[in-house]
Amino acid sequence: MCVVSNVGDFYGRQWQPYIQQPQQEPLQGGTGLGSLDTFTFVAPVSREEFEKLRAEVLEMKQLLIKAKEIDEKTGQPDCEMEDKVKVLKTVAKAFGVSLDEVFKAEK
Repeated sequence: MCVVSNVGDFYGRQWQPYIQQPQQEPLQGGTGLGSLDTFTFVAPVSREEFEKLRAEVLEMKQLLIKAKEIDEKTGQPDCEMEDKVKVLKTVAKAFGVSLDEVFKAEK
């Protein structure tokens, strides 16, 4: 498993208590999160919780940037799964953070 994927998995598990998952059957090989169009944070969260989570998102971004460098040096670039990337981007976007430095921007 590449380092970017490993970092993404860690944060995906960390945020599970805050994520409301749609009631859909997971796709074969999918994350089990269903459609990310309905992917929302469980409300309400306090300002303190929001700021703590935003700090985690910013920390994740920095770790992903470093992980991407490691993956490129070890011949494992772009090995992460698209559905996992979508989860990370969706969470980051909720906090006003872009992951375009790590993952290719959507067209």
